[in-house]
Amino acid sequence: MLIRNAKTEAVIKGLATINSPLMVSDDARSAFSGMADDLRLYYKDTGKFLTENDLFLDMQKRFGDQIFKDICIPLKIINNSCILIAIAIAKEQD
Repeated sequence: MLIRNAKTEAVIKGLATINSPLMVSDDARSAFSGMADDLRLYYKDTGKFLTENDLFLDMQKRFGDQIFKDICIPLKIINNSCILIAIAIAKEQD
């Protein structure tokens, strides 16, 4: 339910679109540009071995404070949507 609610907010706020998989908007991608490489490295080394729920929780634990301060507050969205977008960006290949 946590992930579904995050998807709903991300789509409503225009930060993602409902496709399969979730598509990150250019605005959201820009907001994460400063930490995208760290997110991808984390996913490559650790995240890809976790279930979706565990990945969500671990990303929140590892990056949550930085994401909240640098992205959620400026974009005026709750942390769960930011974590969802961070996961989508982490899964992307360069």
